[in-house]
Amino acid sequence: MNKIKELASNFGPSSVIFIGSGVSLEAGLPNWYTLIDWLKDYTLNLGACTKLADEFIEQNDLIEATTALRDELEPLGKTLTDFFIEYDACKIFKEGEPGSFFK
Repeated sequence: MNKIKELASNFGPSSVIFIGSGVSLEAGLPNWYTLIDWLKDYTLNLGACTKLADEFIEQNDLIEATTALRDELEPLGKTLTDFFIEYDACKIFKEGEPGSFFK
């Protein structure tokens, strides 16, 4: 937390600090491709189709791939929240230790 305060003191009150995905990767969290692969696996295990998502993944359009998978989950009464709660690999988001990146 001290590093964040130190960094913030170098900027004005209207500044916004943008932290990219590199921070989460260094903290051991999955990248977008891994996360979508997990979501695709979750969707397939529920019996839904991932063909459209696969096409978007092939085009490196990860936002549309995620949307396609979300749309497959809706008729099953499932949401992205359910994925984060129910999919075993997502427990990394619940078990993380706040501030461990800055130790």
